[in-house]
Amino acid sequence: MWRRYRVTTLHYTNSIILACLVIAIGLAIFASLQLQSNETIVAAVASLGYIGVFIAGLIAGLNFIFPVPAATLSPLFTEADLTIPFIIIFLAAGTLVADFIGYLIGRTSHSIIKNKHPKIVALANRVSSAHPGLIAVFVTIYAALVPLPNELILVPLAFAGVSWRLLLVPLIVGAVIIQTLLVTGVTWIEVLF
Repeated sequence: MWRRYRVTTLHYTNSIILACLVIAIGLAIFASLQLQSNETIVAAVASLGYIGVFIAGLIAGLNFIFPVPAATLSPLFTEADLTIPFIIIFLAAGTLVADFIGYLIGRTSHSIIKNKHPKIVALANRVSSAHPGLIAVFVTIYAALVPLPNELILVPLAFAGVSWRLLLVPLIVGAVIIQTLLVTGVTWIEVLF
């Protein structure tokens, strides 16, 4: 009986979290569209320029408790006469810096995990050294297509001892792809087919 209660409670909790996430992203998009008509906000964004875009990418990349893509602010950035290719580049750069911070958090926890759970770390090291290409492909696909913070995979990979050099190129490629999809909209894919 208690197990059934826990499963049901967990199901409702997950549903509530998902609903809150969808509402938050919807509100962020709505706020972005409303803010672009406010001349004071547009002037402030224009004065920050691409540094503001970078900061938005950094904050969005670090925020894994309440993840809202910084690309939802792209209408505001374009209203401030910022060009889409540079918006994508600076959002991707901000996301990459946030990913590096998440990696550093995982790397510093490596010694703690290694001392407490040496078998887990040894297994992770064997997998990462035996299949580095698989890890690179997985990180690229995750960073490019999964709308969740990259820290969800980077922290475990870092404390498992995966090198930042192995993760850097897949993260750059993934960040550019996801930011391009989010800033330009996915409708441009229809042109290809």
